[in-house]
Amino acid sequence: MVKNYYLEGIYFSLIMTIFGFITSYITDFISGRKIVYFPNHGIDMASGTFFTSVLVYLLFSNKYLKYKCIN
Repeated sequence: MVKNYYLEGIYFSLIMTIFGFITSYITDFISGRKIVYFPNHGIDMASGTFFTSVLVYLLFSNKYLKYKCIN
């Protein structure tokens, strides 16, 4: 159970990181700017998004499920 919980957190974080980049590419495309697929700050952006997402998932996923079960 605990192993799956952490694995879900990793999956959630990977999805958030990938969609963060996709969103950045889409907004660059819409605004007419040149799309930079591998920016200089890409590693920092990816690691920051990943670790923030893991933290948010681990801190709040159980609380959200408990809230949804009550309501």
